[in-house]
Amino acid sequence: MLAAGAEQWSELPDSPMGPRAGTHAVAWQGRAVLLGGGDAARGYTDGAILDLATRTWSAVDPLPGAVSVAAVAVVDDDVVGLGIDADGRLAAATLAVDGSWQPVAGPGPSARRSAITATSHGVFVWSGAAGAAGQPPVRTAWLLSVDAGEWTALPDSPAGSGRCLAGAAADGSAVYLVGGLSQCGDAAMVSSSDAIVLGF
Repeated sequence: MLAAGAEQWSELPDSPMGPRAGTHAVAWQGRAVLLGGGDAARGYTDGAILDLATRTWSAVDPLPGAVSVAAVAVVDDDVVGLGIDADGRLAAATLAVDGSWQPVAGPGPSARRSAITATSHGVFVWSGAAGAAGQPPVRTAWLLSVDAGEWTALPDSPAGSGRCLAGAAADGSAVYLVGGLSQCGDAAMVSSSDAIVLGF
């Protein structure tokens, strides 16, 4: 860990999570929350919380109803886990300090290598794969209201703007989407560095 103002890294205790790649992480109430990830054989839905003050770990229960994890985000001080269910759709739950989950919404839109980020209005999900490899990404957008526990479809983004695996960040009601692939699938990965700004 590299603390603010420090010049050297310090080693932390091993986490209760097994070795894996692609783990999702957020900062929350002086803690680091890690969730999901996977290896060549499977995706994982468990996680861990690191208390940054005491440098101690506690386990996080598996995300309910999920076979893998799509994202984790913080909305209004709630940690929201987005899992992918057995039908390939997104389902959401909020995390308690004890590592348990409370389902808040689902099933939502199809999980398809979308850009996902927390906004001041909820969790924003945009674009991604439409189906077969090599197809242009869809331009659909969804917003999850954590308080209401429901998904809302937003207007499609402009023509030609779809991306797979774009980076996403929000500032108030604006969402910034950077990079990604203008086509989805192993056969035709065309990188794009164009930035897109969406307001709602």
